[in-house]
Amino acid sequence: YTLYVQLLDFSTVAKLEGQQKAEQPPVWVGKGEGSSFTEAANDLYSTSQQRLNLGQISAILFSERLMKENKVGEVLELINRYREIRYLAWPFSTREPPEEILLATPFFRFSPNA
Repeated sequence: YTLYVQLLDFSTVAKLEGQQKAEQPPVWVGKGEGSSFTEAANDLYSTSQQRLNLGQISAILFSERLMKENKVGEVLELINRYREIRYLAWPFSTREPPEEILLATPFFRFSPNA
């Protein structure tokens, strides 16, 4: 399993009334690998320099391969064990490499999670 997460610094996404930020908010993509989803998450945690806040997850992106191998249920079951994660996270799937999607530049210089 390979787990990617899109991370951002919340201090760069504060809204300024009537103003538009001049620069694009920075986005980082973390990567964890393991023989199970849990091992991939633990690998991600072990390489993180700060504690990850899973309560901000708003979307989950599944690869086409995961869908074809019928592993989505297994991953969702494990995700539901993390009580920090929102129950209403939006699920998506893609044929494109997930890391490319997570690095996409958003429109209008808004935060990627807006």
